[in-house]
Amino acid sequence: MLRVRHLCFGHGSRVLLRDLDMDVRPGEMLAVLGPNGAGKTTLLKVLAHLWMPHAGSLLLDDVPLTGLTPPERARRVSYLPQQSEAAPVTVFEAVLLGRVPHLGWQVGEADLARVDNVLAHLHLAPLADRCCMALSGGELQKVLIGRALAQEPRLLLLDEPVNHLDLANQIDVLSLVRASTREQGLITLVVIHDLNLALRFADRFLLLDGHGGCETFPMDALSPDRVRRAYGVPVARGEVAGFSMLVPL
Repeated sequence: MLRVRHLCFGHGSRVLLRDLDMDVRPGEMLAVLGPNGAGKTTLLKVLAHLWMPHAGSLLLDDVPLTGLTPPERARRVSYLPQQSEAAPVTVFEAVLLGRVPHLGWQVGEADLARVDNVLAHLHLAPLADRCCMALSGGELQKVLIGRALAQEPRLLLLDEPVNHLDLANQIDVLSLVRASTREQGLITLVVIHDLNLALRFADRFLLLDGHGGCETFPMDALSPDRVRRAYGVPVARGEVAGFSMLVPL
């Protein structure tokens, strides 16, 4: 379990995270929501230990994240930032890079088997020998997620993983993330701007208001009033084809 207590962080005089408390269970996908500049990326960077919190505690399976060595952290936490560019390597090699935290002197059979399993799970096996620079945006994003999964993390942090993807690839990528989260018992936090995609795929939400305020709640509690207060836009919530939807008014 990821357990966050009294987490505080800000830039200069601006407070982005004030006294954040939350628990995220294995197999659970938490959508991190909020307007631009609210601190969504900041939270992921703090959890990934790229930035140190100003106050509070971060426990992953009862182990303080801030006390881990870099190799220990790399075996437990996988972070995919917003901007990731293709490298001149094959799809197989790119996913294999996720095994680096686990490697000894050489790549073992278990490492190769893990990569093969990830490629099959993400339907990337037919592209294994293709150069990443020749992939479409959706294909590349699946490869990057595959690299993160090959790392076998306990905590998976994805910052806008469907940014710039078309609708079909957005649904495909988030479906794969949710399935991997549940099947492998991952603790997954996903920053996402599309509230309707969040409603469709996430188990719970963390809503940041940009002024330090933050709250977690289940899917049914993402009310029009909460959205209006956080985003400053009136919305209505309804159901279409069995899916909850939010529509700006």
